[in-house]
Amino acid sequence: MDVNSDSKVSILIPTRNRTDLFKSSLESILNQTYKNIEIIISDNYPDSIDTEEYIKNIKDKRIIYIKQKELIPMEDHWNFLIKQATGEYICIYHDDDIYSKDIVETSLKYFLEKDNVLMCHVLTKHFSNDINQGSKVKILHTKDYISNIEYLQYCIKNKPSIVCSSVMYPRWVFNKYKFKNEYKSFDYHLWFELLQNKGYIAYNTDSLMYYRKHANNTFKKFDIFNVQKEYCEMFEKCLSDENRKLLSYPTNYIQNYIIENLISQELGIKRMLNPYYTIRFYKKLISYKFEVSITHFFKVLFQRFKKRC
Repeated sequence: MDVNSDSKVSILIPTRNRTDLFKSSLESILNQTYKNIEIIISDNYPDSIDTEEYIKNIKDKRIIYIKQKELIPMEDHWNFLIKQATGEYICIYHDDDIYSKDIVETSLKYFLEKDNVLMCHVLTKHFSNDINQGSKVKILHTKDYISNIEYLQYCIKNKPSIVCSSVMYPRWVFNKYKFKNEYKSFDYHLWFELLQNKGYIAYNTDSLMYYRKHANNTFKKFDIFNVQKEYCEMFEKCLSDENRKLLSYPTNYIQNYIIENLISQELGIKRMLNPYYTIRFYKKLISYKFEVSITHFFKVLFQRFKKRC
């Protein structure tokens, strides 16, 4: 694929004390087929010189390396990197993932072929050690573009499997929005804000990114109940009155889906039939401030049970 464009793409890499994983990630980014890129690396581990020493040995003028003087929170770190970017398009790539050589070129073409593209993301594979043994995540849909309303509709029925480190944004997004520390899933919060704008989400179903699963993945440290509860809250908080009128599903459908998801993950099919576990699970939902009556809970539980059988 040949993208004939002079558009500059800023690739931002926040990193912290894992030079061994960072090396393979950076190598995949340096090998991109699209050459008009800047690679801005921010080292958020003041006490180590390993990453700094490694980068000193790479002779590539596209690399800009910044060493933080003190440890800063993740969302602030991402916002800091965005302020350094000079490109028309921005990607925040992770220091432990591996990227196909044409992910930048492929993502960029979606912005060049259609107006009002809000962001582009790609299908990913999850792997532990060998990328050739990676497993694909579920394909969300087969369209190159879907409208923001279609995507919001999808978010009500399914929690989309967007991998934040596979996304490309146009520069204007960060002139209007920034990552906030209100939520653990601050990337989703920004996406929900962005989806209130009229436009399109581009999606490529080729596996152009390899998400590395390991013991120190940030998501593993989160309380799954809190994360799912946040998803409901963020969606409701960000949804504009205008867009709410255009959705054909009631927005409380999203909570039903989240509860089904939690039932599946936390109970499993055997415990779904055990009153002790189901009541305990319901009490846990209430403790996390899910607004659901016990009658409605058992209705959702039964729906989930039928799907699993």
